[in-house]
Amino acid sequence: MDLAAQFNLSVTAYGELPTAAGVSAYGILELSAPQTLEPTPITPSDAMAFRLLAGTIRTAFQTARKGVQQDALFATPGMMTGNTDTRFNWALLQHIFRYGHGNMIGRGLSGIHTVNEHISAASFVEMITFFTTPILNIDESAL
Repeated sequence: MDLAAQFNLSVTAYGELPTAAGVSAYGILELSAPQTLEPTPITPSDAMAFRLLAGTIRTAFQTARKGVQQDALFATPGMMTGNTDTRFNWALLQHIFRYGHGNMIGRGLSGIHTVNEHISAASFVEMITFFTTPILNIDESAL
């Protein structure tokens, strides 16, 4: 809005008029998108599904990194701005998570999005441990 005011432009944002109508301006700054998408529904951090994921993360982390204290690990909700395919699951699932487990420390994962992208064998095994653990945990949980 500051940029629009600096150049004396009225603003139209996704069909809305955030600037006062009838104010003279040199032009119109229009924000639009060919397709818009609502944010993914929020899962509360006390939901059983989130607690299962958090416990799985802690277990996989501790298995790969011996000596880490259980109470020193925290799984916290966050926001991922990329939201391309979850909309297809909204009608099927109450809770949707995006999480990719991996060791980003040192050379665990290196050269991301380059010709030399690679992952260490230890990181790969840790990822396998993570993705097998929720399958076992879900079988034992009442979601």
